[in-house]
Amino acid sequence: MPIFFESPACPTNCKECKVKDARNTECNVNKCDVGYGLKDSNKTCIQCPTHCQTCTDVKKDGVMVCDTCSFYYQLNDGQCAACPPNCLECSESNGAMVCSKCQSHHVMMDDKSCKG
Repeated sequence: MPIFFESPACPTNCKECKVKDARNTECNVNKCDVGYGLKDSNKTCIQCPTHCQTCTDVKKDGVMVCDTCSFYYQLNDGQCAACPPNCLECSESNGAMVCSKCQSHHVMMDDKSCKG
């Protein structure tokens, strides 16, 4: 008679994984929940930096670097910086975040601020 065992669950914050052995699983690449990234050393999902949607263990040392940011934030040197008020898209210029596109129902002013 064959012996069946229940596959172990995926690691926390992982959407898709593979069975490593009878008791352990590894998260698949790019299958962590939003706001989490795959820690390379043990294939588990760990929380990304603040306001970051996806991140990567670039140096394989467990320190996560942001790849994409949440709405109203812009990637700046591996971190997510807040866009100015009422701004949808922005970029860094001379150390400050400058708006390039305003949220709906707002108008871009000459000083690059957004007024509603």
